Amino acid sequence: RPELFASVTSSDTEGLLDVNVTSEVNNRPIDGAQVQITRDSDPEQIIEQTTTNSLGQIPELTLPAPPVDYSMEPGANKPYEEYTITITAPGFEPFRVSGAEIFSRQTAHSKCFTSSHFAGNQR
Repeated sequence: RPELFASVTSSDTEGLLDVNVTSEVNNRPIDGAQVQITRDSDPEQIIEQTTTNSLGQIPELTLPAPPVDYSMEPGANKPYEEYTITITAPGFEPFRVSGAEIFSRQTAHSKCFTSSHFAGNQR
């Protein structure tokens, strides 16, 4: 159940990704969750890896994206790059978002909710 939305940045060949990880049980931020970013086209190559802070957030990541011109005119070129966001945290089910679209000059915001391994876990 990720929520993705975007805002504007300045690079013609890069986009930004902001991830917020929250417990599905109590809507609290998950501190110390590992967040891995891979391209959908090459899932074995880790592009970025970071950890959430006490607010469940990661530092904003700069990721390669197709030129902004691809978004301005119809054609065969896809105007975005697709990434997979994988989240792991002790006591929680692993969570994966495939197909997160990163456009040049945009910030994609992903709110990810993960479930506890244990019934009634109040983390």
